Amino acid sequence: SPHQDLHLNIHNKSTLDQAMRTYFRQEDIGVDECNKYSCENCKKKTRAVKQFFIERPPNVLLICLKR
Repeated sequence: SPHQDLHLNIHNKSTLDQAMRTYFRQEDIGVDECNKYSCENCKKKTRAVKQFFIERPPNVLLICLKR
């Protein structure tokens, strides 16, 4: 796509670099039994990891800083 929007949370005295690292870090989901990922192949609930990434850099990147 020609552009992409990122909405980053900025906390007290955090930098843009820190906000982007937080946005793109791996997040462990399914720690609690009720939040586990349901695998379509084996039909069992399991822990999983989710992570955002940019597969192809856009021509324009819009960064919205949220406080």
